[in-house]
Amino acid sequence: MNKINYKRNKIIIGELTELDNKLYLISSKRKYLVTGQREELPQNIALKTILKAVMRTKGKFDEPAVFLLKILQKPLFLSDQVIDLIEQSKVREIFSDECDQEAQKFGNKVLAKDTKGRLDLTNLALCTIDGKTAKDFDDAVFAQKNKDGYHVFVAIADVSHYVKQNSILDLEAFNRGTSIYYPGHCIPMLPESLSNGLCSLKPKVLRLVLVASFQLSFKGAIGKISIDRGVIKSQARLTYEEVQNFYDGKEPKKLSPEIKDSLTSLREAALILRSERHKRGAIDFDLSESLVALDKKGEPISINPSSRLDSHKIIEDLMVAANEIVAEFFIKHKIPSIYRVHEEPNEEKLQQFFDTAKALSAINTVEHDVKLSDVIKQYENSRYKDILNSLMLRAMMQARYSEQNLKHFGLASQAYTHFTSPIRRYADLIVHRQLSSFCFEKNKNALTTEMLAEVALSISEKEGKAVDLERKIHKIFAAFFMLDKVGENFLARVISCTEFGFFVRLKKHHVEGLVHISSIAKQRVIFMPTKLCLVISGSNKKITVGDEVKVTLINVNADRGFIDFELSKKL
Repeated sequence: MNKINYKRNKIIIGELTELDNKLYLISSKRKYLVTGQREELPQNIALKTILKAVMRTKGKFDEPAVFLLKILQKPLFLSDQVIDLIEQSKVREIFSDECDQEAQKFGNKVLAKDTKGRLDLTNLALCTIDGKTAKDFDDAVFAQKNKDGYHVFVAIADVSHYVKQNSILDLEAFNRGTSIYYPGHCIPMLPESLSNGLCSLKPKVLRLVLVASFQLSFKGAIGKISIDRGVIKSQARLTYEEVQNFYDGKEPKKLSPEIKDSLTSLREAALILRSERHKRGAIDFDLSESLVALDKKGEPISINPSSRLDSHKIIEDLMVAANEIVAEFFIKHKIPSIYRVHEEPNEEKLQQFFDTAKALSAINTVEHDVKLSDVIKQYENSRYKDILNSLMLRAMMQARYSEQNLKHFGLASQAYTHFTSPIRRYADLIVHRQLSSFCFEKNKNALTTEMLAEVALSISEKEGKAVDLERKIHKIFAAFFMLDKVGENFLARVISCTEFGFFVRLKKHHVEGLVHISSIAKQRVIFMPTKLCLVISGSNKKITVGDEVKVTLINVNADRGFIDFELSKKL
């Protein structure tokens, strides 16, 4: 074997794969034939292993070739990493046999006896509007225009009819607290026979609901509120994209005249509700989340920003209105309940936000009593929009559940609760039970304020753990997606600066990673927090949030979800 000159030949990092019975190293989407390896390496290296290799001399082989030098990372499997995270979080995926049996005993059809005494809404053109992959349909909506405005119906699955207090199902739902979602998967709060079956508001079948209906005037006044037990038959299962196509004048899916009229009225009503909410100072950050597309094996093939369509906003508007109506109902009738509360921002952190925004010339002088929603409008077209939104969010208190009505600052709401998702949130299930107990069962099983305080604290903690787990899993998906791209260059935007470097988001992919301070420049690098930048000592060069930079992917730690870049050219 000829001696290889490691100093002259190019070193590459790639993933071992097999094509046409030959071993190749895949690096930056290029393949290199493996023609040899160091003696100390194992004879049969597992596929998907990440290796360091040296290029073989050009001209001696029919195609680009490499000699393997070192194993950098043994093969990792995405599913194993996710399972490990779930186990570490002590989240239960599997339901006990007793729990499954209790859920299945209800069958898959609504019984005739269960519809007695309920408001018959089967003649209304109620529809569900959800994502393409959704199976647990909590809510169905309908609106009809009249001379005074709009009559709006928000029908929510009556999970409390099946999941009774202190039953096996109830204890399991309480222990879980919430459903957990990650790309291509859901760890449900309730067994699938209920969450995707009998409680899900599927089209053309009878379903039990609690329905909040109200009259909305053309000027935004809400009146004639009614909360009832009902039975519905959803007329269609629509996706956000289908509804958006209808609003945009496209109609790939046939819709009945009644559904079309309802969709039109729902949009007009939602716009009025949204306008009224904005007038009172509700905050809408319009944050873009990552959407991970998977192949048939469940591996990520793309990560892009999710698009927030008008159809998404309409459903949000209707759900917010229903949640407020139910919360105000509890207060008016002095019924103990659980509220979704969001207290006023931390004053010190909020002042830091204002100082930074002013230093960046993103906002004008702010009056003491200014609405934060008006401040957001000042910088909505600024290059610093994303980071300022993040800073404002950090100044905000964490939303939580409470037995006390402490209002909801972000929505500028005097009273707010969670009523609209009882299939996936235990808080909503409790809210439904309190409504049923006081309104329809004459206080048979109502919880006291003291009991609700304990429940609120517990489910707030479980929600926090669920959000943390979802975030960690997403980082693992992003890391696996980037594994075969080590060595590639990307255009990126600086999204935050710290004393140890800066974070970027790639323009091609909705993926974030760190550029460590050691890779920025040979000189000392100084972090200036108020101006959101890193300054190179002894020069006028700096890195500022919002800058566009060119970076090279240098390392991916799929175990921990870390993605590391370096500037393609040091400052």
